[in-house]
Amino acid sequence: MSSTQPTSTTRQQCQRQVLTASFRHKPPQERAELQEAMANTSNWNNLLYTARQRRGPCYDPATGMYHFARNSKLYYSVTDPAHWKPQ
Repeated sequence: MSSTQPTSTTRQQCQRQVLTASFRHKPPQERAELQEAMANTSNWNNLLYTARQRRGPCYDPATGMYHFARNSKLYYSVTDPAHWKPQ
């Protein structure tokens, strides 16, 4: 039995097509505002990503563990998050 669920790439492509189609039908003023909002969102996401990288692991008191960024060396190391201490 094959899976009929679309992949995340397919979903993203569909979402882009819908957004592009609805974007084309907007008045020029509204299009300019949307483009500015998208640019600001991209800039804000970049700032958040950079700040999280600089901050380092985040301690979660509920689990008593440090949470590492997924793409960091510590995430893939054999370090036990419960016993890791910042240097």
